[in-house]
Amino acid sequence: MGVDSHFIHRCDVERSTSVGRDGLKAEQKSWQVWEQGMPCRFVEKEQRVADTALSERPTITAYLLLFGVGRDVKTKDRIVNIVLENGTTDAGPYTIEQLLHRRGRAAKHQSARLERGATR
Repeated sequence: MGVDSHFIHRCDVERSTSVGRDGLKAEQKSWQVWEQGMPCRFVEKEQRVADTALSERPTITAYLLLFGVGRDVKTKDRIVNIVLENGTTDAGPYTIEQLLHRRGRAAKHQSARLERGATR
């Protein structure tokens, strides 16, 4: 069984283009679909409650996306519209913070560490 059989989800990849600057000279971005319906595997990798002196105890979740080699995906791209195995859709967005190539004797797949809601 190949690793491709584990890609039971589908997602869209968006890439930003600069469309100028606003009144405060901050860069304005426009997001365009770069790849649609990409086979992937979306995983909630880790969840923990942060220790804090405040009364709030925020829950921090780490997300991971697995996908095949040869895809034109870069850090800071966004992942949206993740269709899960039960047919539900997670609209996202998730920003790719880090890309890692996973290898055996050859490149097998890529994994991306995601951050929810980030649109830098």
